[in-house]
Amino acid sequence: MLDDKFVLVLENEAGRAPRIGAYLERELSTGQVLSASSSRTLAQALEQRTFDLAVVSLPLDWGEASEVLDTIGSHHERCPIILALAPAIAHEAVKVMRLGIDDCVLLTANENTFFHLLHNSIVRMENAAKAAVHPERDEHVYIMGQLASTVAHDFNNLLTIIHGYSHLAIRVLRDGKDPSLIATYLEKIADKTTRGSELVDKIMRFTRKPKSQPVVLNVTEFLRDMNDMLRQVIGEGIELDVELDAQSAPVFIDPKALELVLMNLVDNACDAMQGRGKLTIETAVVALDKEESRKRDMPQGRYVALRVSDTGAGMDERMTSQIFDAFFTTKQLGAGTGLGLASVQSSVREHDGHIFVQSTPGQGTTFEILWPCHDMASNQSLAEPR
Repeated sequence: MLDDKFVLVLENEAGRAPRIGAYLERELSTGQVLSASSSRTLAQALEQRTFDLAVVSLPLDWGEASEVLDTIGSHHERCPIILALAPAIAHEAVKVMRLGIDDCVLLTANENTFFHLLHNSIVRMENAAKAAVHPERDEHVYIMGQLASTVAHDFNNLLTIIHGYSHLAIRVLRDGKDPSLIATYLEKIADKTTRGSELVDKIMRFTRKPKSQPVVLNVTEFLRDMNDMLRQVIGEGIELDVELDAQSAPVFIDPKALELVLMNLVDNACDAMQGRGKLTIETAVVALDKEESRKRDMPQGRYVALRVSDTGAGMDERMTSQIFDAFFTTKQLGAGTGLGLASVQSSVREHDGHIFVQSTPGQGTTFEILWPCHDMASNQSLAEPR
């Protein structure tokens, strides 16, 4: 995988760097691994040669992350960088990702787990590089590789936490400490197993879609029936404004698919607002003339529109251009799989719909879905459920 390539490892612990190097050479067939544990040895390593990959452990006792990354970048403009974050600063993953690095893994206490996470990270980067060179040929391989890496990464994080709390519970029993602590640890374990179950459910929906069973359905009436449940889901800190078009036309759609689309969009909106803000859900019937259909690159005609808007942080153009890509997520490390909106887009397209996103940093985001009115659907699509 890294045959005959050179890797730079930046570490505080002088003993761990050789072990990382040995693992990379053994498992990934790297050409040579050089380590640096100070500003001086980093400068020396960068003067010696060009590197194909840098693994940087944080925090470093001898330099700020931004300074170290700038130093690497000034010598090698396009050297891929993987950050290994200590658990104490794992919450800063989103911030450090903005420094221009390629991936981020958790520097777990268990070195075997860390090596596994590092291996998966390198696999993701290699798959991405291959897909960029041969997008048509490698698209399927890339997506499946990404899926496998994401699953392994998330499950390893969950198992590491479960393992830690299990040992804490055993220690309480062995040392005769307060037994009430065991209940706390078991609740933590139960929470992580639930998270694992939800992860599996999302992956199964993404990879093995059930056969669609569309029916003629009025979106406005469907949302009206879901109104009470939505108010419970979003929490007390978010204001819900539902504006439903009384004249809404029917569409041909699977009710389960519509519910999946709506709940994913609502979930993303609530995350973007971090529990505070205004969520607006609208329906309308829109008619696209020749000019508007050209702009949207879709057929002319009447459509039922569903819009979900939030007053959250918003996104820039780069984020909105990637928002429907599988495995792309704006959530914090470990908080999302990046499959939700990819599944939404797939479901919308399966029912002949079109989805659009508009977002402004600091102001919020609006997702708009247009499904053809029932009278626009072809006779073939009505007769043959997809």
